[in-house]
Amino acid sequence: MRKIFVVPYFGKFPNYIQLWLDSCGRNESFNWVLITDCKLNTLDIPSNVFCIISTLDKIENIFKEKIHPKIFLTTPYKLCDYRPAYWMILDYYEIKYDYWGYCDIDVIFGDLSTFIQDEILVKYDKFLSNGHLTLYKSNEKVKNAFKLTGSKYLWKDIYFIEENIGFDEHHGINKIFKFNQFNCYENISIVADIDPQFKNFYLYYQAFNHKKQYFSLEDGKVLQHYMVKNKIYEREFAYIHIQKRKMTLNISTNNSNSFLINDNGFSLLNLNKKENFKIFKETFKVKINKLRTKLRFYKNRFMNVV
Repeated sequence: MRKIFVVPYFGKFPNYIQLWLDSCGRNESFNWVLITDCKLNTLDIPSNVFCIISTLDKIENIFKEKIHPKIFLTTPYKLCDYRPAYWMILDYYEIKYDYWGYCDIDVIFGDLSTFIQDEILVKYDKFLSNGHLTLYKSNEKVKNAFKLTGSKYLWKDIYFIEENIGFDEHHGINKIFKFNQFNCYENISIVADIDPQFKNFYLYYQAFNHKKQYFSLEDGKVLQHYMVKNKIYEREFAYIHIQKRKMTLNISTNNSNSFLINDNGFSLLNLNKKENFKIFKETFKVKINKLRTKLRFYKNRFMNVV
């Protein structure tokens, strides 16, 4: 089964782009189409990442040809609204697929095949619901679902304005899929979604957080390590999402199979695991932000259901 993520990216790559590429390369049963105007000559591109040098104008013209000649796609951020129609890009380049989707590049993938298995995929029209990674089944009903009702935002309105409204997530396509009773797979526990409100790495979903915890990539697996009563436990995730952060690259990108991921950036792991822990300080500001996070979580959960 051919599973392809479409990733248009215009501007400047983050300094850890090679780590992202390496994490793609370790997932040989998945494919990526990276469409960019960035230079690639200094990067080691895995065989399962197909690169297309292009421009935002070119992508805009593809959508104008397939949707309407007067749509707006003037900024890279506006691409988010077009994600539910990214299959049009694959069709334009005549790339075959059974499942298509999109993901961000501010992520490091672990072992995706542990969590995204073919026998699970075939049961669903959509796998996960966040812009940082979503997969769709390739059939005409699913591909054209973005044209259906169910959200207060209609595609005809969205594509004719310059503002990005986040149609790829809770405000748009998720509501449409729920309203029209598509079969969707939702499991927030497989994603290490790091909350940008906090300096320390703190999971967006609070139930999985611990006072003493850290995250790492070890032998190609994304892990959360946490300590309870001086005993260390581990939880594996499909990937870690490091949004809205500048990350320092403290490691060589060669043989980047294992490293520490925290607010200091990407660093070497200490062989003594207890030395990798940082205590998350519960200041008043942190407690307020935790409350905001909880409210935001339930708001998005409500928006994604009704």
